[in-house]
Amino acid sequence: MEALKTAYRAKKEARDLEIYNRFKSLRLDPANQPMAVLDLIREEFGIASYPTIYRTIARVEARING
Repeated sequence: MEALKTAYRAKKEARDLEIYNRFKSLRLDPANQPMAVLDLIREEFGIASYPTIYRTIARVEARING
């Protein structure tokens, strides 16, 4: 059975997945410094704080792992 979502919720989940994919792709390269990756993501997505990024990643991983 498919879960019904509001347009806002679907948009938020899509954005969270974008952030997650961007973070994971940048962290694949060991030369990239963790803080530089976080700063880049903050700028790209207009995020105010680092904990927001980590919380977003945790939300996506929780959705992926069921």
